[in-house]
Amino acid sequence: MTTPTEIRGRTEVEIGTVPTPRDLEYPEYLQYEDGSADRAAAAIPGPHAEPWQNVIATYEPGSQPQLEQLLAHPRLGPRVRGRVLDLGAGTCWATARLSRVPAVEEVTAVDLAPSFLAGTGNRMLEVCGAERAKVRLLASTFERVPRPDETFDTMFLIAAIHHALAPIRVLREAFRMLKPTGTLFVFETPAAPWAIRERRNQGIAISRETRMTEIAYTRGEFEYLFRCGGFVIDEAVPSEDLSPRVPQRWARSALRALGLERRLMTVGYIFALRRDPALAR
Repeated sequence: MTTPTEIRGRTEVEIGTVPTPRDLEYPEYLQYEDGSADRAAAAIPGPHAEPWQNVIATYEPGSQPQLEQLLAHPRLGPRVRGRVLDLGAGTCWATARLSRVPAVEEVTAVDLAPSFLAGTGNRMLEVCGAERAKVRLLASTFERVPRPDETFDTMFLIAAIHHALAPIRVLREAFRMLKPTGTLFVFETPAAPWAIRERRNQGIAISRETRMTEIAYTRGEFEYLFRCGGFVIDEAVPSEDLSPRVPQRWARSALRALGLERRLMTVGYIFALRRDPALAR
């Protein structure tokens, strides 16, 4: 694929454990490794020269504001520090942003496909202004990451769990690598309970069409996955409502105060998780 941005620097990709044809995630891995995903991204209209910026704006418009909300949060922002792991990093836009946080010493971006990280990942690091000296790129399955136990101070799973075929195994691997005093931040948008059947049917249709995993969960189901993975929730911060319509923001605020927002509407959350001390070795 022709790159729309000249890459002035390039971060080499370390190869860990990548999927094989026997693995269920292999079809998804192959789409990123053989360039199919890049070609599909190029077909998405938008104002940006970099196709993946248009993809993010179209399909994940809340993720970047969520990260900025977290970094500005008075209690949670200071917990983004030290050695950071961006698990399921995708295009590496979040890796780039995290590398610019002064308290962050190093950011490791993990995703499945070496070619995708080498090409798209490096382009997006350039576009998003990454501090290259802090960035490491690692191609590996999320269930077997070649890093020692208790390596990272902060970890991120940004819109990643609902794409995982085995989310509990991914969370257990995150538990293994996180320091006892560290924080795992999870960005997800749970489905309202009344809409879960429709959301799951939509996910099945997407998976059949694209060969990419898409599984909807309610907030209660996410909390169950976190517990099975060995984590407890410190805070669950709703995403800021960025709607330009004041009445809609007021309505959400009122429903939130009554404890009804997550039951009636789609709500994005920043979950701040810590290792369950009862599971400490």
